[in-house]
Amino acid sequence: MSLKLPAPLILFILLTNCINAASDQTTPKSNPITQAAVQAGILTCTSRINQVSNFLTANTINGAFLFIPANAPDQHIFSTSLEVIPSNKNSMYASASFSPMPGGGCDAVYDTVDFMQEECPDVAVKQFKVYGTPGVLKKNIILLNAGNARFYLMPAGRKGCVIIKKEVVQ
Repeated sequence: MSLKLPAPLILFILLTNCINAASDQTTPKSNPITQAAVQAGILTCTSRINQVSNFLTANTINGAFLFIPANAPDQHIFSTSLEVIPSNKNSMYASASFSPMPGGGCDAVYDTVDFMQEECPDVAVKQFKVYGTPGVLKKNIILLNAGNARFYLMPAGRKGCVIIKKEVVQ
């Protein structure tokens, strides 16, 4: 037995499915960090929180600790600390902070911290040569300019390098 649907109903179902499919492609789903922020009353920075935390956690296993303001959470800085585990690497640390702006909108800053078992000058040449000639922050920390982001390569132990990436998102 087949079910006969009136033509206008079929058209409505097709249009609804097309609209839903289009909105799914253009609007990223809220991740658990964004959902927790909303539940805590942090609403002004919702889209920025979702944008940055989706970027930091894409294709990883991760966990987060949220620093939720005690009073008026939507009017104060909100910060997260994350352990991010890509499928092909060891754990990395990431931190992101979000601040509502007086005129509306939200600014953010994030950092990632990684480690390589190589000396920092070698890491700069092999992994970051696309960013040009490295500079030095003061004495031992190599600085690389990647447009809106900066990479800091800090010696660790006898032959290791801590890689810190920092970006301000406006």
